[in-house]
Order: sequence, then C-alpha cells, then structure tokens
Amino acid sequence: MGISLETQAYEGIKKAILTKELKPGEKVSQNDWVEKLKISRTPVRDALKRLENEGLIIRDTERLWHVYTLTLEDVHQMFDVRESVEGYLAFLAAQNFTDAHTKTARGIIKAMEMYAEKKDHDGFDRENIKFHALINQAAGNPYMIDIISHVNDRINRLRPHGVHLEGRMGQALEENKNIAEAMIAHDKESAESLQRNHLRSSRKYLLLLLTQIIIPFMGSEF
Repeated sequence: MGISLETQAYEGIKKAILTKELKPGEKVSQNDWVEKLKISRTPVRDALKRLENEGLIIRDTERLWHVYTLTLEDVHQMFDVRESVEGYLAFLAAQNFTDAHTKTARGIIKAMEMYAEKKDHDGFDRENIKFHALINQAAGNPYMIDIISHVNDRINRLRPHGVHLEGRMGQALEENKNIAEAMIAHDKESAESLQRNHLRSSRKYLLLLLTQIIIPFMGSEF
C-alpha cells in the first residue's frame, strides 16, 4: 500500500522548507502546491495544517501561509528542549542497553573515527545521526522521540551545508565516545550528564556558525 496523498504533500512541502527551496518568510500557497503536485486541495490543505502544527509555517489566510523565520532566541529555546528531552533519552538508553546496542554503537563510533581522520564531514554527520537514532531506539519512548524529531527538523534548517568550524568534529567524536561508553556500562546518570554536555557544545557551535558566518554574510533571517 502506497503512502497517502496527504503524506506525499506533507513530505514534499516539508522538504522544500528544510532544504530552503522555500526561504524563511516566503509565502506558501495552497493553490500553488495543488498545481505543483497535481493533486486535490484537501490533502494539500491537511498537509499544510500538519506543518503549521509543527511550527514550520504560520497561517496568513485560509489558503496562504508563510515559512516561519527562526531567531537566535528560538535556537536557545529549542536547545533547552533538546537538552532536557535528549538528556533523559540517554538515561533511558543506558538503562535498556543490550549487547546488540553495544555492537551497533561501537561500529558507529569506529566509522566516526575513520571519517574524522579523513576530515570527511558528510560521512561523520551521517554516522552522528545514526548514533543519536540508536540512543532514541534504545530509550524506547516514542512520545519523547516524536517531540525531539519536530525540534530537530527546525534546527536542521539552520545547519549550513559545507560550512564547519575547525576542531568541532574531533570534539563531537570524543563526546559521543564517552556517551557510548556510559550507556554500555549502564551508567544512567553519566549518560544523561554527558549527553547534556554534548548538546551544550552543539548549541555553542551552532550559535558561533550563525553569528560569525551566516548572519554577517546572509542576513539574520533563517
């Protein structure tokens, strides 16, 4: 059974927002997407309502929205949520970590080390996503995972492709290695504390990128 028309519309519009095909503040017209996707109004309208509920767009009129423009205050608030929720997810993951999780975690860390040595940021980022997905899977709380998924979708809009600060990859590698070892040892408190510290580093890194590179050269709307 294929995915519904509403899901097709939702994924198509969401991808356009996250890849910045639709720019911050840009209008999102129901009629335009009906024409673009060649489907009826109802699934497009329902998809836009879902995206509105997730905070990616804001309604202007019955058939017109615009892409939400993020601010530095939004970044701080989103990382406050990440630190609280993902910290506790690491606590739960350490509690539930199995031999299979351990094998997977060590494989991911080994791949991270390889990519870090090669200075391959794209490869490292892919493994980093796998590592945090493993934490979420081991934690086993779908409601918390759903919350953090929506927050991360917004944060990922801010990450400029191909732009990196020197030293961050090596720092992130060490942070993730320490989190992995705490989970393998079932040290719940350390896993949570290390995950929170990792997210504080991620917040600092992203804010540096935004304030030193993105805003000076591309403006404050992101």
